[in-house]
Amino acid sequence: MSDPKRWPFPPISRKFLLAIGIFLVVVAFLPFLGVMAMAAIFAFGLELPLRSLTQRFGARKRSVFVNLTMVVVAIAIIFPSLFFGFRVYNAFFGAKGGSQSVVSSSTVKNLTSAYTRVEASLARYGVTAKVFDNPEEAQANLREAATSMGNKALAVLSGAVTALPEFVLLLFVFSLFLWLFLAKAAAIKRQVLGLELMRPPELNETVRILQTCSYDVIVSNLAVGAMQASIVTAGAWFTGYREAFLIFLVTFIFSYIPVIGAAPVALALGVLSLINDDYGGAIALGVVALIAGTADNLARPYFISNSENEVHPIVILVAILGALVIFGLKGLFLGPVFVTATVAMLKGRAAAKQEKAVPLSSTASKKVKDAS
Repeated sequence: MSDPKRWPFPPISRKFLLAIGIFLVVVAFLPFLGVMAMAAIFAFGLELPLRSLTQRFGARKRSVFVNLTMVVVAIAIIFPSLFFGFRVYNAFFGAKGGSQSVVSSSTVKNLTSAYTRVEASLARYGVTAKVFDNPEEAQANLREAATSMGNKALAVLSGAVTALPEFVLLLFVFSLFLWLFLAKAAAIKRQVLGLELMRPPELNETVRILQTCSYDVIVSNLAVGAMQASIVTAGAWFTGYREAFLIFLVTFIFSYIPVIGAAPVALALGVLSLINDDYGGAIALGVVALIAGTADNLARPYFISNSENEVHPIVILVAILGALVIFGLKGLFLGPVFVTATVAMLKGRAAAKQEKAVPLSSTASKKVKDAS
């Protein structure tokens, strides 16, 4: 009998299989890498207060605090979303101008008055400029244009509603990974140590840096958003707009759009006041828009740079803008963490080298003295 033919190819190595497995895992998680990175940053940032609580009340209570943290995060996400959705729903299907409308009756009255004034002015201008033959034709054309704009706005809103399932999915994945990183932090650390990528002291220092930087970025972003929303809400309240929580919520969301920031909300209310001949309110809201917009571009980089890493605010601002281009709104958190953590690690490495160099220099000087 002839010998059986041997397989002409070399056996597949474990490294090759491992590389294929890693590639497939990356492909499977690719749609959620940004969300996973955000969950990791929030987990690192929340670890500091969780550690303080466990040190005070005992390590056995950690699971309770982790679950309470997840409840607080869920409330912070779900309650404003439900409130805003409820008010928008009632704006289109509820009683116009009623207590359940998207805004209160005072603001609806201001909006109606502003629209009437604008329509009348445009109609007079059209007749004067011979664009329309009479005011009735002008008003009919203007109302047709307003209806067209309203339909476009509804189309945009419909697009946002269509994208809602994807947004909910991303929030769900974010919540799952946030809980996983918080609840299984010790196990994840043991697995990383088992890979022997770095020594335990280096891993501990890296984790400490990431926790500190993440905490500083999260607190700074939340503080700046709340500060801007409070400024705009206070200005709107004193100029006659009583929808405090709605204005605060919308402004807080807008505050996470860099460069523009929270200024558009105050400017929109200022234009509404100007149309209704409330010149004092319009000027006041213009000043509020200037203050709120400036606070976004100055306070956020300053607060983040004022941490222990002391990165210059200009570097932080450029990192935020660059990360926004690449990662979208997630870059508002990812960019500053990447920069501040990298700078902290470089400083730690330079300090370690300097500490090693000091005893060598002293030893060398001692040898020189002995030789002399």
